[in-house]
Amino acid sequence: MAKTEIMDDSTLSTKRKDPNESTSSSSNVPRKRAKRHDLYKCEVCKAEFIEAEALVIHKQTHVCKVCGALFAKPFALTEHMRTHTGERPYMCDVCEKAFAKMGNLKKHMRIHTGEKPYVCDDCGQSFSVWSILNVHKRMHTGERPHKCDCGKAFTTSSSLIRHRRTHTGERPYACDVCGKAFNASDSLALHMRTHTGEKPYKCDVCKWAFNDPRALKKHIKHHKFEHTYKCDYCNFSSNGKSQVTQHSKIHFSI
Repeated sequence: MAKTEIMDDSTLSTKRKDPNESTSSSSNVPRKRAKRHDLYKCEVCKAEFIEAEALVIHKQTHVCKVCGALFAKPFALTEHMRTHTGERPYMCDVCEKAFAKMGNLKKHMRIHTGEKPYVCDDCGQSFSVWSILNVHKRMHTGERPHKCDCGKAFTTSSSLIRHRRTHTGERPYACDVCGKAFNASDSLALHMRTHTGEKPYKCDVCKWAFNDPRALKKHIKHHKFEHTYKCDYCNFSSNGKSQVTQHSKIHFSI
């Protein structure tokens, strides 16, 4: 008769395999995994990962490879990349001006439609863009949150940047024609009209045109007063005789 080997509990315990023991040859190189209570968390979007390597790969979806800027949402990174590539996929059907963001196109379209959905509660004036309304409200509140080290304060950050250039002497906007430089882009645009001859600001009363909106505003004031002196050749009039005399010369200029 075959002898039956009887093993006690102590012998069995040495024979049983640990269910958590890996039989793989790669078990000597454990992967870095987080404990259930200590996951690897993305500081940008708060997503959580079990493995550190997965977090490293995930972070690349937030970072601009050109400048290193961080974005919480993939679409925001996509829009940002257009500042580097110059891509402008959203085009206006009316004037064909193109934009990098759909939101900017929607704002632009209000120029053509005349839509002004943002209304000031204090004076009733309406605006096409919320940010402009927000700046406008500071006229009523007197708020000037953007302050220079010299003590002067402004309603907009762009006004502060422009003001600071009076301290630094910086003039980043240069004319391509004559080389004259300016501390603001709108000053350069106004200057360029001296080269092109463009005069987009027209008076509705006498049809005189100006290259500067401030000049038109000053001109319109002349129409609000009773003018004693009038041009013999057109509807121009003034309360100063010398102004009419000077004006009359345009009818005889070659």
